[in-house]
Amino acid sequence: MSRGLIPSVLFIISGLACLTCVSLVYYGRHASLQPRSLNSPSAVSSSLLSLSASNLLLTTAETPQQQQQQDEVDEPDNNSHSNNNNNVDLVKQVAKLTAQINELKTELKERAGNEARAVLKNWMESDLIALSKHLFKLSSDPAGLEKGAVNICKRLSESPFNRVETEPKLSGPRISPFRANGESQIVFHKTHKTGSTTVSSILFRLLARRQLRMLRYYRGITALPREWFDQTKAYKIPEANKHAFNVSLLHISSPRGMTNTMQHVRTVFRQYIDNPFIFSIVRDPKQHILSWICYFLVPRSPAQLGNLLRQRQLKNLQAADFGCYTQDCVAALTAPAKRLAANASASASGGSASDPAVQFFMVTERFDESLVLLRRIMNWDMQDITYLKVLDSHAFSGAVRYDGRIIMETPTFASLPVALQAVVKELTPLDTMLYERANARLDELITLYDDGTFKDEVEHFQSIQTDIRTFCNANRFYPACTWYALSDTAFLGEVNATGFAKPMSFC
Repeated sequence: MSRGLIPSVLFIISGLACLTCVSLVYYGRHASLQPRSLNSPSAVSSSLLSLSASNLLLTTAETPQQQQQQDEVDEPDNNSHSNNNNNVDLVKQVAKLTAQINELKTELKERAGNEARAVLKNWMESDLIALSKHLFKLSSDPAGLEKGAVNICKRLSESPFNRVETEPKLSGPRISPFRANGESQIVFHKTHKTGSTTVSSILFRLLARRQLRMLRYYRGITALPREWFDQTKAYKIPEANKHAFNVSLLHISSPRGMTNTMQHVRTVFRQYIDNPFIFSIVRDPKQHILSWICYFLVPRSPAQLGNLLRQRQLKNLQAADFGCYTQDCVAALTAPAKRLAANASASASGGSASDPAVQFFMVTERFDESLVLLRRIMNWDMQDITYLKVLDSHAFSGAVRYDGRIIMETPTFASLPVALQAVVKELTPLDTMLYERANARLDELITLYDDGTFKDEVEHFQSIQTDIRTFCNANRFYPACTWYALSDTAFLGEVNATGFAKPMSFC
């Protein structure tokens, strides 16, 4: 193949882009097709098409200057690393993309009614143009990209903090009293607007690498059926599903909370997953409620946001995510877990009925600390907790929601008028109690699992994270970066009908 092939391929992609956009507009006239900020990966409706890791997945919010730099793609010179093999790979990826575009167009023709708006949310011509440029970069210097990925892989595999292949020593804080060799029976209670999707993406990659089985309902759906956990109904778990799974990482409550108790939820999960470790994540309630309103109620201005707060109907949203509506419930939920105690016996290390239903709380504002502690508790490798932030939908203006509606930039609590700050505090007393107690439990566990190196490990982890972000910001179409940047509907689409996913990583 000659070098003339690449411009031809790019021309084909541009043509496909135009054709696709015409089709999208035609079949979704009522959809909101506002130009989007490229902060999160493209994803179609969870009930329709879940695109694979080699798809239109662009991950980082771009300033106009960055977009201009991206637009300035030079032709390769005579010293380019492009070769016939690279061109063959390029053509294969373009052919796959073409087939997927045609599949999407077919889906739109068949389902262009009520679901069209959700399907159309992120599809813009700029996505395809940007994709062609990334394909171009990938084909022009594969050796350079691989070198960068190998350096990250080396740092991960040679991390001095990787898991220890020994039986657990209950007196040794570096060794988990829960799992000796990093095996994972996990329930992550996914909460709303706390960074939980990033945590779920970490667990998705973990289960893919280790070929663990995920408890799922339907491909691409981000929640488990609520009737499974309904205390008023006697839902019977199929015999074949008992203790048949390893990991759950989905929502089980609505954005406005649930009526089930977490003790009941734990009982249900224990039928699907043998003796799971249950953890969750909470966020500063003052900022959480603002984020929640901006995303779920979609105010168009700070004035509208203030009016929604003054209605005083949105009370203790985080506590409601755990079915807690009293101080006693929050206190029981955040009690220390005997399972993680320094003097835990072999039997107690598996958990007991007296343990709180949630045994560990991550804290959004202490995200990296929480992950390092989780790694120590579970005795995982450093690679198991690496991530790219996904679905950070409020950090910039012009982000779009799952249904295409524009989301305003979330204001900070400190920027609110004093009167509105007082309203926020009135609306979050249980959330504040939950947050404060979760932070206290986090401090206690860090002390327990700190052998004098915890701070060093956090700094080590953050330096690796910097390398990953830098590499992936520059090479967003590199397969591992694309895999790391999958949004929830996209990575759940990668889980097959039996609950397994194919791994991909830097290593």
